[in-house]
Amino acid sequence: MRYILLAISAALLPLVVRAQEPPPFLFLAKGDTVYIWLSRTPRIGWGFEVYRRAPGEREFRKLTPEPIRGARTPEEVQSALGDLYRWVAEALDADNPFQVLRRLRSDSFRGSILSLLDMRVARVLGRLYVDTTATGPGPYRYRIVLVDRLGRQREILEGRVEKVERIPLAPSGLEAEPGDGKVTLRWSYPLWKGDPQDLAIRFFVYRKGPGEAKFRRADTEVILREQKEDFSFTDVWVRNGRSYTYYVVAVDPLGREGRPSKLVRVVPVDNVPPAVPKGLEARFRDGKVVLAWQRNLELDLAGYRVYRSLDLRGGFRRVSPLLPPDMPFYEDGRLVPGRIYYYRVTAVDSAGNESRRSNAVSILVEDREPPQPPGNVKVAVGPEGRRITWSRSPSADVMGYNVYWGEIREQLPRLNLERLPSSATSYRDEGEGVTPGRSYWVAVTAVDSAFN
Repeated sequence: MRYILLAISAALLPLVVRAQEPPPFLFLAKGDTVYIWLSRTPRIGWGFEVYRRAPGEREFRKLTPEPIRGARTPEEVQSALGDLYRWVAEALDADNPFQVLRRLRSDSFRGSILSLLDMRVARVLGRLYVDTTATGPGPYRYRIVLVDRLGRQREILEGRVEKVERIPLAPSGLEAEPGDGKVTLRWSYPLWKGDPQDLAIRFFVYRKGPGEAKFRRADTEVILREQKEDFSFTDVWVRNGRSYTYYVVAVDPLGREGRPSKLVRVVPVDNVPPAVPKGLEARFRDGKVVLAWQRNLELDLAGYRVYRSLDLRGGFRRVSPLLPPDMPFYEDGRLVPGRIYYYRVTAVDSAGNESRRSNAVSILVEDREPPQPPGNVKVAVGPEGRRITWSRSPSADVMGYNVYWGEIREQLPRLNLERLPSSATSYRDEGEGVTPGRSYWVAVTAVDSAFN
């Protein structure tokens, strides 16, 4: 209640209309009873007397033997409010009965709202009279005479009362928007245009859930009718995947509910992804990239997914299965040594919603493994020199080849000055030939991107 009253300090309700002059009093008829609220709180110590003139009568007849006066002491306030006292004190941010009385009188807006929401507040402020003797068909003319402490007349207010029971109009255009564990309702209601009998003050929201035979109130806070046409309410006491039916009614200060709005049915769904995982780190250990990050705290968390790319700008592909929620780590062993890999992580909930990807981390995979050697090395010696051939190394990261020749196996000098390309499968040497009767060693090595 506190939040709502404070949040609408600019609202335009019947008793605090700023766009037009309010009527001297507002009224509602119910059977043979007419309820009359003063448009403003009388001054301290003042009261009011009520006179009525029925059809066919020439003179006003006094209805109040004594002036109607509000509470004068904090003790009277607390006694008059009874079990309502705590609610009113909270709405006024008051700590004691003295503050309640002072703020009710000094804050015209909240005093007016609370007077319409509960007649006990109106009586504390001396703003309410209930005429239980209006047995005729009417219309009646009422005269309100404000009197000071000494009973002297200070102001006279008059108004015509049609003895017609009016219940609030039905809200229109009710719509329901499903959310994650919530349903948001929106509806419209006409602006107040000065009719003293148009006293719809609030709205009730009714809900019926799965297996329930009757509708129950869903609103736990006061939904005030502000001077606007569009209203909303969010129901958070629902479960995803279940069907709920709603309608809305306007309510007057007597608690009478108007005609209901149309029914709407809605199924709340989880369409909100989890938070982005934080703290992603990467290390290279035992030939694998080891990733770790902070654990997400969502109750409906289903797990994590790991994405990898060779380009920070894009091309990320999923490399992990759905990892359990309690395992915020992953080891990636499908790597090519010498390359830089980029990783991102996402969180996934039980409804399949996936978070945005985390910030990327990069890691260079160390290449300490030499490539596999070339095979089928052969030598042909002829008039044009030596021709050495081989088959390529099966390793994927070969950058080129070197060719060695010599008589001492452990000390073979390299023949090629520059590394041969990775596509090479032969080398021709036009230098010195071979000496008959001597033995020679020949070797071909592969060089990878890490220069192993």
